[in-house]
Amino acid sequence: MTGIEQCLLVPEPVASSAMQTADGDALAATTQLLSRDETVEFGEDVLGEEVGAVLEGRVDIVAAHEHYVLSEGEAILIPPNEPRRYTCVSDRCVLYRVTVRTAADQEPRP
Repeated sequence: MTGIEQCLLVPEPVASSAMQTADGDALAATTQLLSRDETVEFGEDVLGEEVGAVLEGRVDIVAAHEHYVLSEGEAILIPPNEPRRYTCVSDRCVLYRVTVRTAADQEPRP
């Protein structure tokens, strides 16, 4: 081993709107807990492809000018530079998102 930490455990959020993020040079991963009718939305300025997966509940998704309702265990692949909106349509939702960083999105970190 090189001594470089390769993995980071992201615990499940415990409170409404709680969010846990693991942010790296190539990917940003987020686990977010939502209550019914809570929405997270991103404009078309979001760089990079995104995978969104429903870990719990049902989520209404509008992305790339298309509409989907996904249930626990289902996922979606969203192309880069497309707006996206996730809305929880059950009592509780856990949403997992991984966004690929593009070269233009990568800035040197302190």
